[in-house]
Amino acid sequence: MMKKKWILLAIVAVSTCLLGMKGEAASAVNDYIIKNNVKPAGETVSLGRIYNQDPNRNGGINMNYTDGKPKMVIIHEVGVDGGSINGSIDYMVRTQDSAFVHSFVDGSQLITIADKAKKSWGSGGWGNQYGIQIEQMRVTTSAAFYKQIATLAKWSAEQLIIYDMGAPKLMSSPSSPQRNDLSIKPDGNLASHKMIAYKFNQTTDHVDPDAYWARFGYNMNQFRDLVEYYYNQLGTPKINSTSVEGNPATGEFKVRVKTSGAVTRVSVPIWSHDNGQDDLLWYPATKVKDDEYLATFDGANHNYQSGLYAIHAYAYSPSKHATTVVNGNLQVNYPTTPIVHYQTHVQSIGWQQSVTDGETSGTVGQSLRVEALKLAVTGNVSGGVQYQTHVQGIGWQNGVANNALSGTTGKSLRVEAVRIGLTGDLKSQYDIYYRVQSQNKGWFGWAKNGDSAGTQGFGLRLESLQVKLVKKGTAFDVGSEAFVTSDLAVSYQTHIQGIGWQASVKDGAVSGTIGKSLRLESVKINVDNVAFNKMTGGVQYQTHVQSIGWQNPVSDNALSGTTGKSLRVEAIKINLTGTLGQNYDIYYRVNVQDKGWLGWTKNGESAGTQGFALRLEAMQVKLVKKGTAFDVGGDAFFNSELVVNYQTHVQNLGWQTMVKEGETSGTSGKGLRLEGIKIDVANVAFHKMNGGIQYQTHIQNIGWQNAVSDNAISGTTGQGLRLEAIRINLTGTLAENYDIYYRVHIQNKGWLGWAKDGASAGSEGQALRLEAIQIKLVKKGIAFDTGGTAFVVPPPAPTLMPVFNLSGVNDTQKAWFNAIYPEAQKLAKANDLLPSIMMSQTILETGWGQSELATKANNFFGVKADVSWKGAKYTALTNEVINGKTVQVMADFRKYNSQAESLKDYVTKIKTTLNDRGTDYRYRAAWRSNAKTYDNAAKALQAGGYATDPEYATKLITRIDKYKLNALD
Repeated sequence: MMKKKWILLAIVAVSTCLLGMKGEAASAVNDYIIKNNVKPAGETVSLGRIYNQDPNRNGGINMNYTDGKPKMVIIHEVGVDGGSINGSIDYMVRTQDSAFVHSFVDGSQLITIADKAKKSWGSGGWGNQYGIQIEQMRVTTSAAFYKQIATLAKWSAEQLIIYDMGAPKLMSSPSSPQRNDLSIKPDGNLASHKMIAYKFNQTTDHVDPDAYWARFGYNMNQFRDLVEYYYNQLGTPKINSTSVEGNPATGEFKVRVKTSGAVTRVSVPIWSHDNGQDDLLWYPATKVKDDEYLATFDGANHNYQSGLYAIHAYAYSPSKHATTVVNGNLQVNYPTTPIVHYQTHVQSIGWQQSVTDGETSGTVGQSLRVEALKLAVTGNVSGGVQYQTHVQGIGWQNGVANNALSGTTGKSLRVEAVRIGLTGDLKSQYDIYYRVQSQNKGWFGWAKNGDSAGTQGFGLRLESLQVKLVKKGTAFDVGSEAFVTSDLAVSYQTHIQGIGWQASVKDGAVSGTIGKSLRLESVKINVDNVAFNKMTGGVQYQTHVQSIGWQNPVSDNALSGTTGKSLRVEAIKINLTGTLGQNYDIYYRVNVQDKGWLGWTKNGESAGTQGFALRLEAMQVKLVKKGTAFDVGGDAFFNSELVVNYQTHVQNLGWQTMVKEGETSGTSGKGLRLEGIKIDVANVAFHKMNGGIQYQTHIQNIGWQNAVSDNAISGTTGQGLRLEAIRINLTGTLAENYDIYYRVHIQNKGWLGWAKDGASAGSEGQALRLEAIQIKLVKKGIAFDTGGTAFVVPPPAPTLMPVFNLSGVNDTQKAWFNAIYPEAQKLAKANDLLPSIMMSQTILETGWGQSELATKANNFFGVKADVSWKGAKYTALTNEVINGKTVQVMADFRKYNSQAESLKDYVTKIKTTLNDRGTDYRYRAAWRSNAKTYDNAAKALQAGGYATDPEYATKLITRIDKYKLNALD
């Protein structure tokens, strides 16, 4: 009998617990659901289609709940039979500007389509500001209704728990519609649409879900009881099991906690026995799936203490918690081999889990700043790690060591750079390498042993970090540079025999080797942060290489010298360009085989040796503010070659690099004047001669200046005056043994013939600028082809009028031709073009000036309005040859204000249009100085793609021959 009594009591207790209802709300529906264990459907979340929760898309309506979170659950039903849940959802998405709810439920599923943390539009102004709203589909069978109500009740209980609304309580509501103040606060957390409609008299039409529920003998009081049943079930957290996973013997393990009930979070407190609870840390466990949580131990939080640890677990609901001991005596150790551990504190995340040996700490691709970091080394080698960070608004902080914090937390300050080094025996046995990923720059190269990694002066956040311990002597590829700074600095690196490229160094540091007899084979030089410091320009340099001589100058980190050829660099020249060169000097010196360090030189002068077959072994380079005193020491360069050196000062460019022996100084094809010149003959005494070089220039508005000698300036700078002619001669025994030859490139005429030994080269009385010069030192008695005339003077008489053959041309066409050719001839000759080609093109393109383009748009050359054209346009039908066939297409052409404007624009097009690679002028070969004849010029225009007609050149040449247009040339 006693046994039966206890069984009966148990049945009574279970029934009471399951029903959880007051006597007045007894329900056959609830009884069936509980006794038959009807399983509620889970919630399917499908967001993204409801745009009206976004104020940017709903006209600026605030979609936050009153008081910041929902206060109740509001039950709706669709009011029609036979609909489907997906069809109703689609309809609501389409009509959401009028109304929408958060969720839908039918007899098998519950789908949430709107963010429950924001309002919906489903129950008028009062209900919307407080309630999570759900719409029921009508079902027809009892089984489907039981499933629907079970799903709805459990889901409602979950919302009460998640949003901390308290135990289920029905909102008060009158039995007939009333008009109450909308400022009334909710007095319950469960309501039907009818209850809200009656209380605030929004409309008497809304009576859902009463009529639908009544079909199954169900009402809101009974629903509240079922919600309470689930609320009580869910509200009690329970820990079902715990386990330690991983390898505590290496300090790497996780704690898994399995739960049931209304668990909202799980925490795992861990502390070491040796420290009591001084290192107690509550680890937040991450939910990995329903009712299962995982916490990851991090030795950084316990100073990597080996020994026994205590581990507990806590599971929480909004009002209760459960606890258990996971392991009270877990042995935790770390390997004896040194391992570097590190962790970062990241914006919006906090301290990340520590990582080891090359793993990434921080974030990638999330644009989040690292704000602080900690490092430590475990193992049985004495010593430790010390480090410092460069922090926004602070700069370099003092160094810290061994798991101390470097950086800041709680101040929203970015770390920008880091330095890390080792101490003790660790330092003597290991190198520590590290690299960072910075904002907008990605991963840098590796730094090591206290060098800087990251950026300074750019305001860029450090986003992630990798650190490695490497046994000394182990090869390690550091990749690219590890650190950039906004400071103006010259950086350089050298390629050394048997070693290869050395790491880049800066501002006076030695690059190369000393005392190892290794040749320097090539060099790269760059000036960092020129634009950042609001300057233009860069660095230009050239090397004198064994068996090659002086190579062409290169710029800005390009390679000068050779690799893989075992050739020594013997000398170097370095200079600055742009406004950088106006504000700074660049000094450099070299260490030379058998001579050691030579003196410093600067700004394009030679450093090293020439003619002695001595290798450079090392170099130093410094950037120095102009006007700053600098001790250059001894001689910087030794040269055995008898050579004429010269450099010119060019309009807009300034002093060019010194050249020698027939090389061109100046420019051609750019229309830039020479303004000054320096000339020198090197090593006269070395070759047992005396004397030097004398020269004078003819200058615009001045005439012939007095002669100067040996690298003095002849001409002017800063006055905008062109050189027009030059005379050069040798002196002393040098003149007895050598001739000096020279020729110039002048405006509109190109290269003239060679002059020598004091004769004039250039022009006089024609206002023509010198644009370039070549000079050669030639042993007396050696034959030399001087070419054409070296010096030109004004012509004795005006040019005769051209004679054309215009037979077959009507009077209108002749009038047009005679009106236009003088200006065309003038423009062509002034710009190194052939007038015959220019006139033949306009005759061909316009039909003797009578075409639509010519008469309506003043366009004589069929020039189309490409993207570079900013003027007016004219659209016309034109013939194009495509795939060998002539087709008519509509195209936009340039429209000019006058015929003269068309002629000038044609000249601009032919003289300035670049090729597809942007490396040269497209029609350079058609210029008079290059084409020489109109046949060549016509073919060059066609080759340059001026027209698609494959017969274009032939047509131009035919017209020139027929009408004798070459008389214009």
